[in-house]
Amino acid sequence: MGRDWSKLRSWIIRRRLEGQSVAEICVQVQVSRKVFYYWWNRYRAEGWRGLEERPRGRPVGQDLDDSEKERIIKLRKRYCWGPSKIAGCARFTSSKITGKLVVTQPNLNCGTLIWKKTPTKKQNLPFAR
Repeated sequence: MGRDWSKLRSWIIRRRLEGQSVAEICVQVQVSRKVFYYWWNRYRAEGWRGLEERPRGRPVGQDLDDSEKERIIKLRKRYCWGPSKIAGCARFTSSKITGKLVVTQPNLNCGTLIWKKTPTKKQNLPFAR
């Protein structure tokens, strides 16, 4: 069974505030001095709230609403653009588009592009001035 780290952190800080030595505390709870001072410094900087668990990993962005998804899908189907180009046109961050896997859905695969040797007419791009 794992440790209850939130209670352990509180216990460590209370013992130190009562005057117990760092070495004694570390031996009793079997943590390194480095771990002790990590929590002690957080307590000194932020108080008891500094000892609470913090979210780990990459922050999660906001979900795309349906109108945004449809706009991205239309651009992908019409121009075969990747996430960066769509992001520039649709004014999103490319991580928001790829993170939600909008562009990588199986029905949106454009396949290989065939380049024409003759120049084509200028397309009506949605962001053209």
